[in-house]
Amino acid sequence: MKISKYVIGLFTLMAFMALNSACNKDGEMLIVKNGVFQENALSVSASSLVLSATSDADTVVRFQWPAVDFGKETAVSYTLELTTPEDTVGLNGWQAAKVFVIDRNVLTYGFTGKVLNNLVSSMGLVPETQDKSWQESRQM
Repeated sequence: MKISKYVIGLFTLMAFMALNSACNKDGEMLIVKNGVFQENALSVSASSLVLSATSDADTVVRFQWPAVDFGKETAVSYTLELTTPEDTVGLNGWQAAKVFVIDRNVLTYGFTGKVLNNLVSSMGLVPETQDKSWQESRQM
């Protein structure tokens, strides 16, 4: 009888210690606010482009934007979408956009002449014509 009281007491003590240790305070809770992104903050390195074979390997245009502010330091991924002006309106606007997911906390993205030439060709833009479609962008 004395041994069973000892075992019950020991079991009760172990259960109390286990429950007490499970209630440790957690670390700091991360609460972020809605992001603040400067309106019209996207900038482009060139106001006009002429693509040629000689600039295939060069970065011919670079997009840049400021960091979004969530009130805490966070790892943010950005997405750059490029499309033609006709694709930016209506219920299906931006559906044909070419999407470029940027690495975390990177605030710039550039295109080489070859990549940009292939991109605008795939968007149906006509070679050897002046077109400002690449200047169209949206910020989400």
